[in-house]
Amino acid sequence: MADEMSLKIKKDHTNVITICIFCVLLGVCLFFYLISWEKLISFPSICIWKNIFGHECLACGSIRAFWLLLHLKFVGAFKINPLIYLYIPLIILIIYKYIIRQFRIKTGFEYQAAAKIFSKIKHK
Repeated sequence: MADEMSLKIKKDHTNVITICIFCVLLGVCLFFYLISWEKLISFPSICIWKNIFGHECLACGSIRAFWLLLHLKFVGAFKINPLIYLYIPLIILIIYKYIIRQFRIKTGFEYQAAAKIFSKIKHK
């Protein structure tokens, strides 16, 4: 009985954490959408690589490119940082995997799928 209660409390905490992470990401996107281009480019560079060596790293310009993507300026985003089209799907995949993992644990879907795969391997 106590184990079931602690498991339920743990699941409730993971749901709250997932919702909080989603809200923070949504807030960051909203912030970047509402900030003006002039304010965005007026901030000094925080890139350690650029500040030490004077050359841009692979991530330099990602924030400006993300801002352009939010404003549907795809060509401009590509010109500033071509890797933005690699970063965005990767971030979406990480978020998707995290959220799906939270809900699959509840249903036990992962364990059922793994059991089916291993049972097929044993029969061969």
